[in-house]
This record gives sequence, structure tokens and C-alpha cells, in this order.
Amino acid sequence: MSVITQNWTHLIRAPFTFLVIGYPVFILLSKWSIRQQIHFAKKTGALGTLGSETLSLTPEGLKQVDSSGETLALWKTFLHVKETGDYAYAFIAPNRAFVIKKESDRGDIRHFINELRLRIENVPTQDGQTPF
Repeated sequence: MSVITQNWTHLIRAPFTFLVIGYPVFILLSKWSIRQQIHFAKKTGALGTLGSETLSLTPEGLKQVDSSGETLALWKTFLHVKETGDYAYAFIAPNRAFVIKKESDRGDIRHFINELRLRIENVPTQDGQTPF
């Protein structure tokens, strides 16, 4: 009677090698990639607005005027408005929003946010009717 033995150590070695060598390399490359993306965003101005800006509600949408120019986001592009303690966020994509600081020396921010929310909720549909 012959006995066949199998060596299973090669199955253990591969995951262990990845944990010891591959994972730290992956983390270092991820951090490097994030730093490169931030550097590129700073260089191209893709981080958003730095400095003062003006937001205004128009019949067409939310108008933003800042040092880089003027932007108009149409009402139909907005998803929702979410508020935290100090800020309100008017989302136009799951990861993109207009940020509104609640503390301001210019006008009534609470009224502005309520009006913004009302206009987003009452956007006419394709047939011209509001959803309510």
C-alpha cells in the first residue's frame, strides 16, 4: 500500500506573501496616487472655489459667481438639499454639491435655504407639471 502525501504549504505561502509584501506596497501606491490627484487638482483649480463667492436663486437655477467666473446649475439637475450644523449642501450629483455656510453677514440664510429647497422640490416635469 502506497501513501500519497500532499504538500499544502504552497497554498498558504501565496496569501501570506501578499499580506507581508503586497499589502504594504498597495497602501504606499494608494497614498502616492491620492497625493498625485490632490496635486493635480490644486494645479488645475479642480478643488472648487477658494475665496468669496455669491450664490443667487434665478428662475433658471442656482447661479454661482466667484473668482473663476459664473456657473448656472439648472433646477432639474439638483438631487436634494442636506443640512448639517454649520452648512447646507445642494447636491447635483452623489459626490458633488454647492456648499452654503449657514453663518453669513449677507441676508437671511435660513430663508435662502428654504427657498432653494422649495425650488428644487417643485421642478416641472417633462410635461410641464410639478411633481406634486
